[in-house]
Amino acid sequence: MANHHNLSDFVTLRKGRNFRADAKCSPSQEAYIYQWLKEGGFGISTIGSKTVMFKRNNDKIEPTSVIVMKHHFQDFLETAQFNDWPEGVGRHDLLEWYYRMSPLKQNGLFRHYLKDTLTEDEIHQYKMADDVHYRHTYEMNQMLTKLNIWGFKKTEDIKGTINTGCPLYYKNVKGNLYLVFSHYESQSKQSKSGFDCWLAPFKNEQQIGMVKFEGLRKDDLKGISYSFNLERDYPLIQEYISN
Repeated sequence: MANHHNLSDFVTLRKGRNFRADAKCSPSQEAYIYQWLKEGGFGISTIGSKTVMFKRNNDKIEPTSVIVMKHHFQDFLETAQFNDWPEGVGRHDLLEWYYRMSPLKQNGLFRHYLKDTLTEDEIHQYKMADDVHYRHTYEMNQMLTKLNIWGFKKTEDIKGTINTGCPLYYKNVKGNLYLVFSHYESQSKQSKSGFDCWLAPFKNEQQIGMVKFEGLRKDDLKGISYSFNLERDYPLIQEYISN
């Protein structure tokens, strides 16, 4: 967007009486404000039956709100270089108009000029940022997919090897040493599930889930993490996965 703008594109200001400028924002000027916001990356769309407001930043998208749009426009009015200041009108008159009239209206013009369509990838980005349950479900599915790709086997913790009743995913990494992921709260519908990662010795894989392994303390497990996060913690297990 240009560094210099015409003030008259946004509002008509004229020197008035009693130290207050006369201000008028016509429908076409109001529409221009919304077009300016659209050029700045703001938009309105729908995801399912939900109306959402967003802001694009290069190839990223994030949730936003009318309040954020108002602050963005206010910052612009405070700092922009305008070409056509009317005689006797100053920056304080412009800001007084903004505070007095609150020119962003959630009306038909607002919705018309900010309306946009999100791509599937943008919808995913928006929901990852806005919907805790969606993000959690996606991250759990990503982890399960990775475990499958890495060749982990699955069993159930019958005897309390780590946590009775939870699924265990395991892979032999060297001799009698196994990398084990316990999927705690796996049946929870409250986004409470997750994976703890353990490095533990077993005589054979049949013991996993069938014997109670004593001494599974984090300090003894070579830094393998509780509440394993794939993006953050992958370097902790990389040497075992690449073997």
